[in-house]
Amino acid sequence: MMCGAPVSWASVKQRSIALSTTEAEYMAMTTAAQEATYLRQIVKFLKPEKRDEPTVILCDNKGARDLSNNPTLHRKCKHIDIRYHYNREAQEQGIVEFVGVRSIKNSADMLTKPLARVRLRMLRNSVGLCIPGELKGSQFEGELRSTNMGNLLLS
Repeated sequence: MMCGAPVSWASVKQRSIALSTTEAEYMAMTTAAQEATYLRQIVKFLKPEKRDEPTVILCDNKGARDLSNNPTLHRKCKHIDIRYHYNREAQEQGIVEFVGVRSIKNSADMLTKPLARVRLRMLRNSVGLCIPGELKGSQFEGELRSTNMGNLLLS
């Protein structure tokens, strides 16, 4: 997300077999770190004066975050291909920062899990994806009316 809007997203089948959810999330974190590195290079080219703060990547799997934070090889992860350890290097260099997110607030769940209608709407609204008819009378209506785009959506 940049300026409150998604700029890059993907949903693909992983190429290798993960033996645990921690390993699958760890591999996904590596892919996200690579994409963040690429997008940071574009932003740096377009706005050279932009500050270099780490790109925050949210992850709801504590095991995967711990594996990324601890550079020592664990008994359970020594089979993971070396290319998936890029996220450790990116974090050490300050390119990315992996931050925990509670599963209830994980907006990626709307793309990967069947959800109840209320939770789907909450997550969809959290990333700015709204159906115009649902905005009237919602908690966002007043906030949206103060913007030009909001007036277009609500009219």
